This record gives sequence, structure tokens and C-alpha cells, in this order.
Amino acid sequence: MGNAVEKLQEPDLVTRFQRLCGLLPGRVDTCPRTVRAGVRGSGPLPGCIGGCGALRGANGCSCTNCAASQDLRSEVVMYLGQVLKDKIRWPRPPSPPVLRLETRVEAEYGMPSTHAMAATAIPFAFLLTTMDRYHYPLEFGVMVALLLCVLVSLSRLYTGMHSVLDVICGVVLTAVLLAISFPFWDTMDSLIIHSNLTPALALCGPFLLCIHYPEMNPWSTTRGDTTIIMGAWAGSTIASWLCYQFSLTQDVPKENLPFELPSITLGLIRNMMSRYLVGVSLVVITRQLSKTLVLSIVCQVMGVSPTDTEARKDLWVEVPYKFATYSIVGVSGFFGGPLLFHYIGLD
Repeated sequence: MGNAVEKLQEPDLVTRFQRLCGLLPGRVDTCPRTVRAGVRGSGPLPGCIGGCGALRGANGCSCTNCAASQDLRSEVVMYLGQVLKDKIRWPRPPSPPVLRLETRVEAEYGMPSTHAMAATAIPFAFLLTTMDRYHYPLEFGVMVALLLCVLVSLSRLYTGMHSVLDVICGVVLTAVLLAISFPFWDTMDSLIIHSNLTPALALCGPFLLCIHYPEMNPWSTTRGDTTIIMGAWAGSTIASWLCYQFSLTQDVPKENLPFELPSITLGLIRNMMSRYLVGVSLVVITRQLSKTLVLSIVCQVMGVSPTDTEARKDLWVEVPYKFATYSIVGVSGFFGGPLLFHYIGLD
């Protein structure tokens, strides 16, 4: 067993996969321990395929975190994964020999891969939540969920950010968590929208978890990223509660399920595009305004300058600033959006 674990941690496995994707050594960057790569189509798999997977892996989490933040299971999975990284403290694959294509999260630890965890939690939680609520081929849903999980997981090897063991552990851990929690999902969802304690618990619980995040030495982006995730979940949970209070969502009797998926028409596509553009514009504007305002308030309370990047790494600046900002964004996107759609006739 020990030999198998060591084998799956070997950087040689990552290097061989990168070469299979046509990734060959480029130049040594000025940043120590980082080797950038030149993509050449010399491997059996075209480099562009790996590049697409890497793009999804690098940016997929941040792009999907807001959409998935309304789902408690995804956020629990992500928080646990981030905490485990800073508790286990296993380094990422060494570079060289691995070609590392990302530098932003280079200082973070590698075990487990939170990209792999998110890529398992989000599509499979969506599948399990919708399969009894809508008529669609279950096989198709499973295939799409598997495809997303595999592409993002492989992209973490392509970018040289994780070992094979990091990725496998991330997927397995998430699968176990989903399986254990699945029987309680309906009860949890009902409590969230019906309980009067939801707003207070949604704000206090995640905030305290972020404040008591494991101490980081040296500093890395994990606490800030975790705070963004938890703040977005807190905001979207409050938004779900508000939507129910304002009758923007309603209880659906089980005998009315499952729903038929609507037919794809020009009017539906136009409505979807309009909602998308309005919703994204609302979130972008809210995020920019709240970032500026919240950062100014937090820095004034703490007696530091908003332009001092080192001061912004302090626990009592970073966590309140990012948590409040993305809580506001969550409320704006998941309550402000539907409310706006209702008043302008896009619901």
C-alpha cells in the first residue's frame, strides 16, 4: 500500500502525461522553482486539447463557484479540501522535472486537489438534485458529469499543479462525502428556506470557520480563496431564503414532479440570453462597488491603508473584506437577479 501511494506521488507520472499531451520544456522563468513550457504538437495528444483542459482547470473553479455556492454540499466539500491542504501540507510536484504552468497558487499545498473536488461535487450534486425533478435521460446526465470531472482532473496534471495521488484523493473524498450526505439533502434544503434562523446562521457559521482557518506559514492564497467561497455561499443561502419569503420561489408538491424540460424555441433562447446579460451585469457592478466600499470600511476600522498589499493579508482585514464582499455578491446574484427579472418581465 505504501509503495502504491509513493508511486502515485511521483512527479514522473505527471511529466509523462504532460509529454503525452505534447508539452515540452521551454525556458526557465525568473521565478524560482518555476519552469514554463512551450506547447508543441509532438505528442500523441495535441497540445491544444491539454490547453483547453488547463483553461477549464485554472478558471473553472472561480467561474463556477458563484453558481454552485447555493449548494451547501459543494461548499462543505471545498472548505474541507482547503483545510486539508493546510493541515496535511504535502507539496506540489517539484518543478523541474514537472512543467508548472500556473504561478498564482504555487505557494499552496497540493493534497488534495480542490479542483478535482469541485469538478466532482458540482456536476454530480447537480445530477443528484435534478434527476428526480426533471425528465431527462439519466445516462446523458451521468456522461456529462463524468466528462467534466475527468477533464478538470486531467487538467491539473497537465498544468503540473498536482500529483496523480492528489487528484485521486480529491475525487474519492468528494464521492464519499456526497454519498454520506445525500439522504439528508431534502431536509437541509427545507430548513434553509423555512427557518427564521437561516440569515444569522448563514453569516455567522461560515465567517467563524474562515476566522479559525488553519494558520498559514508562509502566507498563501488558500484562506482568501476559501473566504470567497464561503462568503458567496452565505450570500446565496440568504438569497434563497429571501426568494422564498418574497414568493419568488415556492414549495412544489412531490406529486407534481418530475417537470418536463421546456422546448427550445427562439423566445426561450432570447429570454435566457436577456436574463444572462442582465444578471451578469448586476453581479459585476455589485462586486465592483462592494469591493471598493467594504475594503475602505475594513481598512479604516483596522487603521491600515487600502493600498497596503501586506496589510490586506492580515487575518482581520482579509477575511472580513472578502467575506462581506462576496456575501453581498451572493445576495445580489441569487435574490437581486430574480427580483429584477420579476419586475422587468423576464421571470
